[in-house]
Amino acid sequence: MVKQTMETHGRHCASGAAKGQSNLKRLTSDEARKFGLKGGRASVAARRKKKVLRELLEIAMEQQIEGGEASTAEGIVAALIKRALAGDVKAFEVIRDTLGQNPRIKIDEEITTKMTVKHKISPAIAKIIAELQNK
Repeated sequence: MVKQTMETHGRHCASGAAKGQSNLKRLTSDEARKFGLKGGRASVAARRKKKVLRELLEIAMEQQIEGGEASTAEGIVAALIKRALAGDVKAFEVIRDTLGQNPRIKIDEEITTKMTVKHKISPAIAKIIAELQNK
């Protein structure tokens, strides 16, 4: 009979420590600074890449398509409407959400804007609030 180690099950390391615990060590301030700079640079690079992509998409959406009668954006809208009319529920949801008619969002807005909370305050808390208001 072959004896399986705890490591083969993925639950614990051979030393008995929980898996993933062996690499949890405190970083020195220099190491933390180095990793922070590395992450910051990567974040800036990612934001720049997204900005370029967004600008290219904006340019592409303004381009005229086939025959020059409509822009790419207008063509996409027409295709989306055509799919929704054919019964594509996802296309309908995209149109509805883009128009701001998502019922879930409207319910959340009503809850956050029209909600009042009434509760009883103990006499001790009421006394403290009164003292704070008088100061």
